[in-house]
Amino acid sequence: MTKLTNHHSWEVNETTMHVNLQSTTNFYSKGRPMKNLKLFLGAAAVLMVALSNQPVQAQKNLKFNFFPPGKDPAFPKVFKPYMDQVSKASAGTVKIDSFPGGSLGRNPRQQLKMVADGVFDITMAIPAYTPGRFADRGMFELPGLFKDAVEASTTIWRMYERGKLKGFEKMQPLMFGGVSQYLIHTVKPIKSLGDIKGLKIRAGGPVHSATIKALGAVPIGMPAPAAAENLSRGVLDGASFEWFATKAFRLFDVTHYHYEAVLGANYLVLVMDKKNFDGLPGAAKKAFMKYGQESLARKFGGLHLKINTMIRKIAEKDPKHTVIDPSGADVAKLAAIRQSVRDGWKKKTPNGAKMLADAKAILAEIRAGK
Repeated sequence: MTKLTNHHSWEVNETTMHVNLQSTTNFYSKGRPMKNLKLFLGAAAVLMVALSNQPVQAQKNLKFNFFPPGKDPAFPKVFKPYMDQVSKASAGTVKIDSFPGGSLGRNPRQQLKMVADGVFDITMAIPAYTPGRFADRGMFELPGLFKDAVEASTTIWRMYERGKLKGFEKMQPLMFGGVSQYLIHTVKPIKSLGDIKGLKIRAGGPVHSATIKALGAVPIGMPAPAAAENLSRGVLDGASFEWFATKAFRLFDVTHYHYEAVLGANYLVLVMDKKNFDGLPGAAKKAFMKYGQESLARKFGGLHLKINTMIRKIAEKDPKHTVIDPSGADVAKLAAIRQSVRDGWKKKTPNGAKMLADAKAILAEIRAGK
């Protein structure tokens, strides 16, 4: 607010460009209307010139690429509303256009490269698809670490926020999304853990592959969107995903047997290139952080948890689908397999024991309601 006084009082709000004259009656009542009018008009002219020279920040258009199918519920329920919130709260400095279905780039393994190259500004990426880049990410694939997607999403964000994750130095994470524990979905009937031996099962990352191998199956690495087609063609006998993915990636149409093995999971990151983010106006950066971070991570995890529960109930009621809960003997075998995978990861990973202890401490906070 600028206040100028010269025998009269008036104010100009630089934001709204609104001029407020105080007591124009008194202004003309002093017997010097022409002189005062000239003073007023002269001062107003000077002020308007000064204000017109203020730099006007042009709106920046940003592109958000969402590589999964557009019918993935996370797009309309989590990511699109977030982009709209940021656009609205940025004081007109940014406008975000969303492109579902990977219309700007569909290859999941290339998302981080394309966002760094400026093909688009924001993307959802899966660190497991670039294993050499994120040394710490394997911990979040460990089987049985998290009870659900809310725990996973919140823990991963807090690990990053506290400086315990490496590999993101040239990026600006906006949120992390962990998913619920994976199970086995197969084309052919299975009744027990023994029936999985020798099957070719899609796996999502090195730790997940080690878990599949420990079951006696053959892990086949491939991006999630390719799984349904390869199941239809017989390249795969099954795939390991959470329930949510069976709908998002059309697995529900090609697999009809679902074995609840609790096999670990994967996680994603919503990310911008750091230089791009740092160059945004302050209002835009503030909006990204206000509506992102842990609150968005929890929203993503909550959606996954809700939909996982819903899809399992649908499968249980559908005569075309069979849901198999492990028997008592298989429960013990699976627990031993999960423990062996966790122990193997700790031995192979520098500082792995410390990272796992940090994650468990954060989990304790979350479970205590903190």
